[in-house]
Amino acid sequence: MKASILILNWNGGAETCLESIASALMQDHPQKEIVFVDNGSTDGSLEAVKLKHPDIVIVSLPQNIGCPAGRNKGAEYTTGDIIFFLENDGAWIENDVVSEAIKLFEKDPQLGAIYTRVEGYSTRKVDRPIDGFPGESAQSGLYLSSSFRGGASAIRRKLYLELGGFPNDFFRQMEESFLSLLIFDAGYTVAYWPKRVMLHKGSDYPGKSTEVSRYKFENSMKTILRLYPLFHSFRLLTVKWTFYLLIFLRQKRFGEFLEITNILLMEIFSKSSYKRVSKATVYLSEGLKTSRLTLNMEEGNVDLRGLSSRAKPVSPIFEAFKRLLK
Repeated sequence: MKASILILNWNGGAETCLESIASALMQDHPQKEIVFVDNGSTDGSLEAVKLKHPDIVIVSLPQNIGCPAGRNKGAEYTTGDIIFFLENDGAWIENDVVSEAIKLFEKDPQLGAIYTRVEGYSTRKVDRPIDGFPGESAQSGLYLSSSFRGGASAIRRKLYLELGGFPNDFFRQMEESFLSLLIFDAGYTVAYWPKRVMLHKGSDYPGKSTEVSRYKFENSMKTILRLYPLFHSFRLLTVKWTFYLLIFLRQKRFGEFLEITNILLMEIFSKSSYKRVSKATVYLSEGLKTSRLTLNMEEGNVDLRGLSSRAKPVSPIFEAFKRLLK
């Protein structure tokens, strides 16, 4: 299998981007390519990469079109069987991350996407996995997961393209959850692979937390509107809208809340190009989020149909409240 390592950059800084590329170049997998996508950077990082690595694939976008759309654009230039998404401020610490991940995909044709353990670049503190199981201490195994971390992940290229990639209108936040629902509904799995590590410097800037909360609200609601079965979508939409209303009121951002609500109203009356996922897919995803379903995939093959039948519908009020408090 050939690997395509895709690095998306937006003003990541020359030194940081070059370190990310170096960790990709050191991978021992012989069949690999590196695709560097620049999202309209103005800090000189693109020029530094061009100067240092003229032999890699470089895609220069005129402006910042967001993380999901940027990765989708980069995927058009890939030719590998597996796309590895690596953060521009992240670096792999082992040289066999790609080769070992490839073995997982070769072993299990049902495996759709995985993400590695993420640790702080300087602190080495482990980022909490997306779901409650297996926990931060896990350093081995392969665990079924409701979603994945976009900048520390790998996905079958053919599957990614067939599903349409990430939603282009999600500027940031929740695009992995959206795509994971489609992956499960197509009969594939998503997994957490803590055996290998990506060190992440992280990024922060004034107003980031406000921006994140805005897009989490907007995109989580869009996900429900586009993909959830109608009966479940109306219940969850009401609960989420109410709780986010309280949050935005507390933060004195009511005008912004009304702006997002208007976007969502237009979404309701617009024709979606997405097919709604099955009830079983929703139960499976929610069951993993709430740790009602826990599975180490290395213990044997995963029967998604059997897992879905064991999953139970969630209480929208309790679960939405619990997740909003995180």
